[in-house]
Amino acid sequence: MSMRSDRYRFGDFLLDIRARELWHNGELVGLAVVAFDCLAYLVQHRDRPVGRDELIAAVWGRAEISESTLAHTVVRLRQVLGDNGNEQHSIRTLPRLGYRWVAPVDEDATLPLAVETDLSAPIIAHAPTQLVHTSPKRISLAFVAGAGLLVLGIAWVAARSRSEPELAPSSLQRPPSALQAAMVHPAKVEAPEKWIWLRLGLMDLVANRLRHGRLPTLPSELVLSLDNQSSRAQEAPKGVFLRVWPHAEFKRGRWLVRLEGLTQDGQHTEATAEANDVMEAAGLASDKLLAALGKTVPQGASNASPEIEHFLQQLAAARLAGHVPDALALLQKAPAEWTARPEVQLAAARVDCDRGAREACQTRLEALQTKVTWSNNAVLQAQVHVTLAWLHINRQQFDRAEGLLSQIIAKKGQLAASDVLGNAYSLRGWLHYANWRLSEASEDLGQARAIYLGTGNLRELARVDQRLGTVAERRGHLSSALASLNVAERQFENIGAQGDRMITLMALAGTHQQLLEFDKALAATDRYWSEEWTSNWGAALYRAWALTYNGRLREAETLLASAQAQSDPEEAPLMRAEAAALSARIALYRGEYAEAARLARRAASTELQESDRRDYLANALVLVQALQASGQSLEAGEEVRRLQTWVAAFDDDRLHAGAALARAEQAWTQGHRQEAFADFEVAWRYAERVGIPDILVAVGAAYGERLVEVGQFERAGAVSGRLSAWVEQDLRAARINARILQAMGNQSAVNAAFQSATRLAGERQIGGTPGSKGRMVVLSP
Repeated sequence: MSMRSDRYRFGDFLLDIRARELWHNGELVGLAVVAFDCLAYLVQHRDRPVGRDELIAAVWGRAEISESTLAHTVVRLRQVLGDNGNEQHSIRTLPRLGYRWVAPVDEDATLPLAVETDLSAPIIAHAPTQLVHTSPKRISLAFVAGAGLLVLGIAWVAARSRSEPELAPSSLQRPPSALQAAMVHPAKVEAPEKWIWLRLGLMDLVANRLRHGRLPTLPSELVLSLDNQSSRAQEAPKGVFLRVWPHAEFKRGRWLVRLEGLTQDGQHTEATAEANDVMEAAGLASDKLLAALGKTVPQGASNASPEIEHFLQQLAAARLAGHVPDALALLQKAPAEWTARPEVQLAAARVDCDRGAREACQTRLEALQTKVTWSNNAVLQAQVHVTLAWLHINRQQFDRAEGLLSQIIAKKGQLAASDVLGNAYSLRGWLHYANWRLSEASEDLGQARAIYLGTGNLRELARVDQRLGTVAERRGHLSSALASLNVAERQFENIGAQGDRMITLMALAGTHQQLLEFDKALAATDRYWSEEWTSNWGAALYRAWALTYNGRLREAETLLASAQAQSDPEEAPLMRAEAAALSARIALYRGEYAEAARLARRAASTELQESDRRDYLANALVLVQALQASGQSLEAGEEVRRLQTWVAAFDDDRLHAGAALARAEQAWTQGHRQEAFADFEVAWRYAERVGIPDILVAVGAAYGERLVEVGQFERAGAVSGRLSAWVEQDLRAARINARILQAMGNQSAVNAAFQSATRLAGERQIGGTPGSKGRMVVLSP
């Protein structure tokens, strides 16, 4: 047993770790679970810097949590403590390392921290940690984060041979549909304190057993992330048809396990079993519940002893609780014959990953590859391969990751339609997506979807739909993208996966913007937005872009400024590049050309270029137009040449349309009209081939403007006619429509058209209207 203070004072704050409370001047401060755990860890380890990986492992218990999620949590803590990104009085950022607590601390009391050292008295699982989902600007990053959740979750299923269960209780009147799930809550345990780990361990065991019986069941970590999950008064997510409360009672050397169920429409059911071993009793009760639901009781035997099964489930409980030190203590005290077993070695590797020791994790996994063969344990070998693939992805070793995943898929005949095979297809699908092999991505994701539909893994099924939507968007199939993303968003809402839902709504907003449905894009952000997300870069950026496209520039600027003020200057370089790109666009809309050019240059970072080619192109076009409008023609020409060289490396018609448009505008600025019209025609052909409204309008409005200027009204009318479908929703289409009417001399129609354009413009400068000066921005929406 070790000694550690449980109460700390700093400034006007009192941190009571045992009570899990933070007080400020005598008032209790509301703090999210992960924020509290982060604060406690930093204060308790204030004698040294704490690395980001270490802090993520200590607080979340899983290595795949992104650094942006950690940064968001630190920002929220700084708000509570009176710090900000620049004035770091309490939590100091250490560039390229992590954080350190720097405020003076007084230890208020010394109390023992229970750490068991005897395996006969198992580790006490700490309070469950709430999951916080990252919401990055680029959906591709969310794609990676989602893939990580596939591999590092609890994979062990208690499936050892049991005696035949007693007759099951009468079947429920309404069986579940294929897209409804069960939800298993933390268990109530009436037993000596050494068994308190069963609160989460039994919950996870029952959930895995139900899932093994082909009953869709929410992941335990998702259940723990829902607020007040232990309250029966709380309304369950819409897609949950059955809630299950396990009870375990130890009396006279025997275990009684009772599973109490309540369906969505108020039906009650109960399954009870008794045995000498708590896990056997839980398995029997779970089988009865499955039978009551008309599900096949899972068969199969494990060659592990009851002691090993207990040990593995304790490790699972410690990981669910987010307390890696407990898991490490278990492994350190385990007998050598236990830790030599492959399933324990896999669990130990995952604990290494959880605590950020990725080299140690990889060493264990590679050793396991040689001990386990595809013939004697294909599932475990596949789990090793998937976890190794994730480690390689973290290091951007994509070829090595793809090779491992392809090995799994080549053995699909030995894996049947299992979740681990679905994970391999899904993760390889993301790798194809990241490398712009979009047809292959769609094929792999389709395979994953079929597998998850069969296994009832509703969360991963929804994630695949989300990823299929992002692939369709990248391919320019925007209607298909909307369909897949809407399905995913509804399913995430149904199962209560709010972080995944928010990321999907961001993707929906981006797709609506390409369709020029700017009101729908803003409405999509309305569905997740609240002020608490201001310091979350991804959430704030998508919201700010949507506001900008609706002409609400001041609101967008205020939101950007607030997000930047609350964030750490050392964090999220990609997000800062995206913010600079949006600020440059806003300056351009206002006619502040020098400022637009300055900001666009700042945004043109390697991070932006590598994150998304099309965002990089859009920012380059803003830079070119700002330089042209401010009379810096030579500088603009240099940027156009640089853009052309970059675009030439890609087979992407959208990029080539943008490069041709930039060349055309530059030639026009320099007085080379014949050359300009040739490039406008090239850009227009690319835009017609792509067929995306955003691209058509960007090119068509610019081309039409120049045609009107030289009196080619017939050709201008033909080009602008292709944009007529969007004159009521896009400023550029409305503006060129008004210009054509003006050239035709229909004054009453001209006034109405310019009024429509003014309405769409909001706070944007449009130019060319009666009584105004300047030309409207046409190179980007």
